Amino acid sequence: MKFWQGLMFLPTEELVEIARCAEQAGFTGVILSDHLVTYQTQQEAYPQRDDGRVLWGEQTHWPDPWIAISAMAQATTSLQFTTAVYILTLRDPFSVAKSLSTLAVMSGNRVAMGAGIGWQQSEFDLLGQRFDNRGRRADEALTVIRKLTTGANVSHDGEFYQFPALCMTPAPSKPLPIYIGGESDAALRRAARHDGWIGTQYSNTQLLAILERLQRARRDEGTTGNSFEIIVGTAEEADRDLYTHLEDLGVTAVMTSSWPQQADLHCDLALSEKCRHIEAFADKFIH
Repeated sequence: MKFWQGLMFLPTEELVEIARCAEQAGFTGVILSDHLVTYQTQQEAYPQRDDGRVLWGEQTHWPDPWIAISAMAQATTSLQFTTAVYILTLRDPFSVAKSLSTLAVMSGNRVAMGAGIGWQQSEFDLLGQRFDNRGRRADEALTVIRKLTTGANVSHDGEFYQFPALCMTPAPSKPLPIYIGGESDAALRRAARHDGWIGTQYSNTQLLAILERLQRARRDEGTTGNSFEIIVGTAEEADRDLYTHLEDLGVTAVMTSSWPQQADLHCDLALSEKCRHIEAFADKFIH
């Protein structure tokens, strides 16, 4: 089992040091999330909570994940990086491909994109992006990003994006991994066509039901023989038997927070204490 340290909701100035600590402790990688802004008055119900309230406050940091990963990559040598999840359909695929290609080259192929289609229409309205067609746009944008990150001369003639033969450089020396977030049937089918599925936090019962649907989607897409990452968080108490059980279900990596969290997911621990919790978790479950 691989372990990824979640870095959501943390002060941006702590990220580089926590990345160093996670690498030294033996974590496979670290995970960032993505939002552009936080509205003073929330305009949509948050789908991950029954009461619809978001888990963060107005001053919670949402750094640009690719810039933050660039800084962390320069401070580490083997740590991997991904997002859970980057709201792909807020952006154009050309800018995303350029950032990812550059970051992959400068980090030695240590970056993957965990992509989602978003749930907050107000963010889409802010950028003038349509919300209702975001699923179809995501599918085509992922195709475009796949093409552009090869560095070869490529062209495309699709519903949303069209361009003649061109190339984008620099390009990664290995294919860029793409993981897909989301629990809808469409999201799981999208994940089945790419390199993995990246989830949030689930009970064992919830996860088992999702994994059954995911495996069905992979069979339908004809990709069951492909290498495939499944990265999830767990709502169960951390335990070696739990991680063995998850591995038996096909989970390849667990996304965890090594330190105790407050009810609203804000953590007031000092940076040194967060690093101590990372080391303690690694001593118990990784080494």
